[in-house]
Amino acid sequence: MKSPCLEVLPPWEILDEPFASHWAKTLEEALSGVHPLRGVKVRTLGYDRLAGLYRLESHPFGYAMVDFPAPGEVLCGPHNPPFTLYRNEADLMEQLILPMHRPWRENLHEMIRKSRRFTVWLTPRSVGRNYDERARLPSHDRFLRPILKLSKEAVAYGVEPASEVGRAAAGILKADRGRHWILLDREVIAEHELFWNATGSRRGTILIRCFANDLLQSDVFTSTYRPNIVVNAGAAHTPSALRLARQFVEDGKSAVVCLPRNNGMQWADIFAPPQLAIELFEAAFERRVRE
Repeated sequence: MKSPCLEVLPPWEILDEPFASHWAKTLEEALSGVHPLRGVKVRTLGYDRLAGLYRLESHPFGYAMVDFPAPGEVLCGPHNPPFTLYRNEADLMEQLILPMHRPWRENLHEMIRKSRRFTVWLTPRSVGRNYDERARLPSHDRFLRPILKLSKEAVAYGVEPASEVGRAAAGILKADRGRHWILLDREVIAEHELFWNATGSRRGTILIRCFANDLLQSDVFTSTYRPNIVVNAGAAHTPSALRLARQFVEDGKSAVVCLPRNNGMQWADIFAPPQLAIELFEAAFERRVRE
């Protein structure tokens, strides 16, 4: 049987610098002079709450999971903090990562079923929302444009026409009782980047409705990252936009992509009827960009 390739799956969180170095230092400081891992060179792979996952270099075993004490907890003994060794990638996947990932995914399905939504990231960890708000972003062409081609209607909330963001949207919006419909019969991205990218509540939620099955059959998720549920929708979106999104998906076939009012093009929430929302999440998870 072919050994599974190592992939750090949720609930483990992958770490970039400087966080990976921080967790390596945390391990070094936690080990006593006689601890079996003392002096072993490590590379941090990820963390889950108070546990760290490490690749071991120049060691008979390739990987270790270390359970760190909770704040204020004192552990005594030469083998504290406790740890588990894994011989190779296959051992790590079969004994730790997959057994933790399966219940995480099942639990997430239940959360999606209840909330009828999940989140996908549109920028890699290394970028976050640290982008030029006036720039053309990769997600504009790889995610936003395909979504708009599938869309039946799109609406923006909280846009003040005289504001910087409002001026960036000149010519692509039609006012309607405190909100603005996006005019999809014309170019709405090029030269209007600030409208989509703006952060810090300089506009409200942008809501794009399409058919869920069209979204499933598209390749838009091949440019997205880390599908999950981690965002409080009530804090992230304009209340009126949330009401409209939930109203749209009551038809049993619509999906609604919502760009948040605070984070611009960093991530998007996707709303859909319960079973379709789970199917969309699965599509996003399988097609996501691996980091």
